[in-house]
Amino acid sequence: MSETEKKNKEIEITFLNGVWMWFKLQKQIHSGKATAETYVHLTEVYLNYFMHKLAFKNAKKAIQLDKTNPDAYYLAGYSKSCIKNDSLVAKKYYRKAIKLGMKQKYIPLTMLALIATLEGDFEKAFDYKKQVLSINEENSIFYFMCTYLYVQSYALKEALECFFKAIKYSITEHKCPLQVIFGITYFLLVNFIVDYFYKNYCKAYYLLFSGESREEGEKLFLEIAEKHKKYKECCYNTLLEYYYEKDDYKKCIDIANKILIKDKYWNAYEYKKHCYMALGEKDKVIEIIKTMQKNDIKTTEDEDYNIQLGKIYFEKENFSKALNYFNKQIISSPSAHPFLYKGMCLEGLSDYENAIKAYNTSLDYEKSDLAYYRVANLYYLEKDYHKALENINNGLLLNKDSYNYNLKGDILTAMLRIKEARLCYKKAEMLG
Repeated sequence: MSETEKKNKEIEITFLNGVWMWFKLQKQIHSGKATAETYVHLTEVYLNYFMHKLAFKNAKKAIQLDKTNPDAYYLAGYSKSCIKNDSLVAKKYYRKAIKLGMKQKYIPLTMLALIATLEGDFEKAFDYKKQVLSINEENSIFYFMCTYLYVQSYALKEALECFFKAIKYSITEHKCPLQVIFGITYFLLVNFIVDYFYKNYCKAYYLLFSGESREEGEKLFLEIAEKHKKYKECCYNTLLEYYYEKDDYKKCIDIANKILIKDKYWNAYEYKKHCYMALGEKDKVIEIIKTMQKNDIKTTEDEDYNIQLGKIYFEKENFSKALNYFNKQIISSPSAHPFLYKGMCLEGLSDYENAIKAYNTSLDYEKSDLAYYRVANLYYLEKDYHKALENINNGLLLNKDSYNYNLKGDILTAMLRIKEARLCYKKAEMLG
C-alpha cells in the first residue's frame, strides 16, 4: 500500500467513526497545523451528522486556505444547497469544482443535473446526465449515481445493471451498510411501489424532454390524461407549455387542437390564443376569444373578454370596433381600464375632447401616470400648455420615467422655459 493510500485510509470518514475523527481534526486546528485538507475532512464530518451550517463554514475556510482545492468547492456547494436550497450559489461551487479537476467529477455533475431538473431546464439536465453516464468509473458511488440518473430517465434495465454493480462495489469497498440499505430502499420505492400513473408519467416526461421520441411522449401524455382524469390538467399543461416555451407555436396549436377534440379544456384555448398572437394572426385570436366568451369558458387573463377583444381591435387600428367593446365593458363593469382604453380609441378617432373626458373618468377610478400622460399630450397638441404641464406633473409624481420627462421638456419648450426644459431632457436621457 502506497503512502497516499495509507493517508486516504487513515482519513476516511464514516458515520460511525465521525466523533473520533472530529477530535483528531480539532487537535490539528488547535496545534496550528491545520491545512485546507483538515477543513475539508471536518466539513465531511459535519455533513455526516447533518450539521450543514458548520459544514459550509468549514468548507469556506478550506477554500480560503487553498483556492485550488476542488473538493472544498464541491462540499461548499453541497452544504449551501442543504442550508437554504440556494441553487444559484451551489451551482457556482459545483462548476468551480469541475473546472479545478475534481477527481470524482460525476458527483457535482449529478448535483447539477438534479438542480437543472428542479428548475425545469431539461436540456441542461439531460446534458449533465450524458456527461455523467459517459464517465467510466469502477466504484459504488459512481454506480449509485448512475442508478439514480437512469431511474430519472425511466431506463429500468440500465438502472438495474448499475444498481447491482453499486452493491457489488459497496461490499468490496467495505462501505457502511447504511449506504446499501438506502440504495435498495430508494430503488424499490421508485420502481416497484409507485403506481401506474407515476411510472408512465415519468416515461412520457423523459421521451418528450430528452427528444428521444417526442411523438411517443405526446401520445403517452394524452393516454394518461384520458385514463386518469385527476391528472388530466397536469398532462395537458406539460405538453402545451413544453412547445410554447420552445417557441414552437404551430406544434403547440396542434397539441391544443388534439386536446380540444376530446375535451373542451380551457387552457388549450388560452395556449392557442397566445400562439396565434405570437404568430401575428390576430383574426384567429379574435375567433378564439369569441368562442370562449360564447361558451362561457374561464380565462386566465386578468381582463374580461370585452377588454381582450377591444385591445386586439385597437392593435388592428379598428378604433370603432374597439370602442364598441370597451363601451360594453363599461356598461357591465365600469373601472379605470375600460375608460383608459376608451380614451385611446377616441384619440385614435381624433375626438380629443371626449378622449380627455374618458381619461379623466379613468383617473377618478384609479390614478395612473399613463392616463395623465395621455391627457397632458392632448392638451399639448391643443396648445393648452398650462393644463398640459399640470397633468404631466401629476404623472411624474407617480412615475419618474424618461417618457414623462421628455413630454414635460416639450411642454416647457413651447412655454419658452428653456432652462427648465433642458433639465427635463437631461433627466430623460439619464433614465434612458
